[in-house]
Amino acid sequence: MKNVFLFSIIFLSINLYSQCNGCNKNNQKLDIWDIQYSCNQKLTSYDECNNITDVLTESISIAKTGEELLNIGLQKWNNNELSFFALFDNRYKFNLEQFTKFKNLNHLLLKGIKITDNNFKKKIKLNGEYILLIRNQLSIPLSQLEFSKKLKFVSLDENHLTGEVSEQFFNNPKLINLSIEYNKLSGHLPVDLSGAKKLKFFTLNNNKITGAVPESICELADLKVLHLQYNELDKLPECICEMKKRSIDIELYGNKFCEEIPKCIEESIGFQECF
Repeated sequence: MKNVFLFSIIFLSINLYSQCNGCNKNNQKLDIWDIQYSCNQKLTSYDECNNITDVLTESISIAKTGEELLNIGLQKWNNNELSFFALFDNRYKFNLEQFTKFKNLNHLLLKGIKITDNNFKKKIKLNGEYILLIRNQLSIPLSQLEFSKKLKFVSLDENHLTGEVSEQFFNNPKLINLSIEYNKLSGHLPVDLSGAKKLKFFTLNNNKITGAVPESICELADLKVLHLQYNELDKLPECICEMKKRSIDIELYGNKFCEEIPKCIEESIGFQECF
C-alpha cells in the first residue's frame, strides 16, 4: 500500500499545473476535465471552470457541487487526446460498459470510485502503462481484465476480484509493480514468474491464494518487496533464503507454512494458521 500511496502523490505533483488554458484554435480546452467551451470567453480561474457543463456527465453520475475541480480529479491532454485521467471522489460511479471508454488511456487512476458490473461479461482490454483501480468495489473475475505488454505499474487493491492470478502479468518484461492486495483471489500462483524480469513490488496479501510459492520467484532479480501475508499458501522454496540475503522486504505471516519451512526463515516467518 505504501508504494501505491507514494505513486498517487507523484501523479498529483506532476499534474498540479493543469488548469484552464484559455483558447486554442479549436475550442476552449481544460486539462482537468473533458470540457469543451466556446472561445468567446477566456477562462482565468478554477472558479470559472466550475460553472461549465461537464460533458462527462453522460457517462458519470455525480452530485453537483461548487468545489474546485482539483479536489476531485485531474486530466492531461496531448494533441487533443486524453492521456491521463485521475478521479478520486466517491460521489462518482461507472458501470463496466462506461468504464471501457478509458481503455486507451496511458495513465488511469480511479480511487474510491464505484464500478458496477451490470452483468457485463466482455473482456476489458486496458492499454495503458499505469493502471490504478483502488477501492472500486469491482466484483468480477480478474481474468476479465486484460492488460497490454507495455504495462509498467498496476494496482487493483481493495476490490472484490475473484479467480486466479493471471499468467499475463508474468509474461510482461516491463512490469515494475503488481499489487492486488485485499481482494478475493484464490487458486495457485503461476509456476513460472520469471518473465516479469523488472518486477520490483509484488503484493498479493489478504487474499485466499493456496498451494506453493513457486521457485521461479527467486529469479526476479530486481524484486524489492514481496508481500504474501494472509493467504493460504503452504510451501516455500529453499531459495527464499537467497531472497532474504538480498534484503528483500518479505512478509509471509498468516499463511499455512506449517511443514518443511526453510531454516533461514523460521524465526521471521511469523504466526501461521496451522490448526
